[in-house]
Amino acid sequence: MHIGNIVGESFAYAKEGVWNRWALWITLAIMLVPTFLVEFVPKGLEPVKWVLEILSIIGAILIAGYIMEIYRGKKPAPEISNWGKMFVDGLKLLITVFLYMLIPILVLTAAFLVPLISLIMKVTSNPALMMDSMQMILGMVTQMIAGAIIFVILAIIFGIFMIIGMVRLARFEKWSEAFNFSAILATIGKIGWGSYILALIVWIIVWFILEVILGIFFLIPFIGWVITVLLTIPVMLFINRYQTMVYESAGV
Repeated sequence: MHIGNIVGESFAYAKEGVWNRWALWITLAIMLVPTFLVEFVPKGLEPVKWVLEILSIIGAILIAGYIMEIYRGKKPAPEISNWGKMFVDGLKLLITVFLYMLIPILVLTAAFLVPLISLIMKVTSNPALMMDSMQMILGMVTQMIAGAIIFVILAIIFGIFMIIGMVRLARFEKWSEAFNFSAILATIGKIGWGSYILALIVWIIVWFILEVILGIFFLIPFIGWVITVLLTIPVMLFINRYQTMVYESAGV
């Protein structure tokens, strides 16, 4: 696996996916618009915000469904042809991500809630403990930091398997394949653990740089969010094409 070639081809895939294909680009961008607009809704317009939040969820599901098409190895970036299937595929993908991240999320939630609830119960039962509240708060913060570190470690471990699992879900169209850990391990073994981890590190670095660039554009007054929405689409194409090519480097 030549990571440089994967990066280069993924960028080319992203460029070809939007350049002179304005209908596809705009259609995908429209799915993201409610997510950005909801941040600008002023107080007092809660019904508008609720509608935008619902549309954001629908848009996220459809985007996830489109990502499934990318995972299937379609070149160039495919046109949207079946909205119903895309919606169902999107639900499958998002649920898969949620299930993979469930344990890390539970660990993080427990790390924050358990110390906080314990502190509240101790102070409520014995108000005199308020005098030692700083020491108790310090202990609580220490537990939260430890929980956050464990969360990151677990998220990385599960994420290593999840990326291959998501592509398998798209390719085999079976939920069980997303969690077929023996097949996932076999695929990573064919890629090579060292090459696979290195590919993921490069992917994260490039993704981080692209997100920083998007964040800078977002800060531009008035039109920044529009530019960000439009540029998010090629970034998405790059990210998911990269994952697909890493999977395909196993020769499967």
